[in-house]
Amino acid sequence: MNDDAQVLALLHALDRLPGPNHLQFPNGFDHTAAMVRATRLKERLTEDFRHACELDDHINDASYSFHIVLPAEAPRPARPWECG
Repeated sequence: MNDDAQVLALLHALDRLPGPNHLQFPNGFDHTAAMVRATRLKERLTEDFRHACELDDHINDASYSFHIVLPAEAPRPARPWECG
């Protein structure tokens, strides 16, 4: 069996393993909770930058679920960011 056939056989074997009822998210991923966190982050960035940020939640075929767009006209936050 050549390498391509071995890889294909492995992928098919992995497809047959028990797992989530869907293949879009890994086991245990809470999409609703992630959306709440992303929305809070967008709101915080909008407040800090004093310009409306956009939340894109229509991401397909990627290793992330959300994308936040910061406006170019808002280069500085209204207050220093706090880490921790």
